Parts: sequence; C-alpha cells; structure tokens
Amino acid sequence: MAQERWGLAAADYSEDADWTNAVGMYRKGRADIEAQLAYVFSLPFVMTGRGQTIKQPIRIPARDVALVSTRVERTGQLTPSGEPLGIRHTSHLRVFVKSGGKWKIVSHLISDARDPERP
Repeated sequence: MAQERWGLAAADYSEDADWTNAVGMYRKGRADIEAQLAYVFSLPFVMTGRGQTIKQPIRIPARDVALVSTRVERTGQLTPSGEPLGIRHTSHLRVFVKSGGKWKIVSHLISDARDPERP
C-alpha cells in the first residue's frame, strides 16, 4: 500500500524536477524524488495523523505555466521519538509546466511553519 502512495506522489514530477522538503533536503529528477518519497513514506512517525488542505490558490502566469500554492494542516503526527507534534502547518509551492498536453511538476518547495513553542 505505501509503495502505491509514493509512486502515485512521484508520478506528476517531470524527469528533471527540483524538489526541496521542509527540512531543506534537495532532490533532482523524478527518480531521486521517488526514492526519497519511498523512504519518507516508510517512516511511521511521518505518516501518522491526518492532513487537510486549507487553501490552494492557482495562478497561471502563462498558458503553459501554473503556480499552485497549497496550505496544509496536519494533526496527529508524531516526532521521531513518538511524541505528539501538535498541529503542523506546511506550505507547498509547485510550479507546473504543460508539455505534450500534460501538466508536470518542474519544481516543488515545501516549508514548515514552526510555532516557537512546538518542538
């Protein structure tokens, strides 16, 4: 089941996509992104809880370019030591380019808004 999730998550990236997660880890290319997602999805503390998209505005600056900014709240996630993380707020900025009739992610930046009182 987890393999299906990370494969599905990586399917929309272009072959040469850039990906940076909330802790600054960088990957280049769909194959490397997929390998990283497979690892991340295998971590039980990462996959605990439930996420909800709060907002997701889309901006189209050109016919074949779309910017998608997603704000997510995740509850029930744990730290690596198993402690409750509280409500986690993440933002995703994805740049999509349409090529050959298909939209592909060419860049994805994930940020984590940290509450100063949260671990």
